[in-house]
Amino acid sequence: MNQDDINEAIKEFTKAAENAMKAGFDGVEIHGANGYLLDQFTQSVSNQRTDKYGGSAENRSRYSIELAKSVCSSIGAGKVGYRISPFSTYQGMREPTTELIIETFSTLLSGLFKEIPDFGYIHCVEPRTTGSEDKSVDESNPKDSIEEFREITKRNNGGFIVAGGFTPDLAIHLSEDHDELIAFGSHYTSNPDLVDRIKNDHPLVKYDRETFYSQSRQGYLDWPTYENQN
Repeated sequence: MNQDDINEAIKEFTKAAENAMKAGFDGVEIHGANGYLLDQFTQSVSNQRTDKYGGSAENRSRYSIELAKSVCSSIGAGKVGYRISPFSTYQGMREPTTELIIETFSTLLSGLFKEIPDFGYIHCVEPRTTGSEDKSVDESNPKDSIEEFREITKRNNGGFIVAGGFTPDLAIHLSEDHDELIAFGSHYTSNPDLVDRIKNDHPLVKYDRETFYSQSRQGYLDWPTYENQN
């Protein structure tokens, strides 16, 4: 992408945010995770640029921050979030070392809050998921932790949402301990009544990753509620 391409994409993201607000959404979340466009700029494993958008962690964060500033100036910073998946290997991502991961994403988040002091929230994916599969505790690197990103966000009075392989018990425990929100994605596909199941302590149905991106009703509309399941 040359500078014109970059500027045009910023306009497109901003227009999409404006359209979301017109459609009645409460806010928007900028997708800076899982090896997509902004993540490709952020991480050195994919960013090989030699201009002002490449090289140092500050330069690699530049595009995301410019884009976020544009979106926030249009719809209000309090209505904007930013999603990161620092430890994911999905689509060939993940920095070479844990230390570089921490440096890269700490720089990004610090820059976001410096340029946009009232930025809404950060949505961070736990290291136990990669984007395409779940990892057991034994497979996780014990040095991988989102704690630094949590601290930066809370130090700047931003909201913090965590996602990644949560069970209801673990979600409730973490939410109460840290006063933050927990996001469910995978389990929502197989439990259309997820909220009621958690409220009533009903067991969750295991999701089927093979149907996550299918082009039919299978995996989207064919999972029963707990009431209809029994």
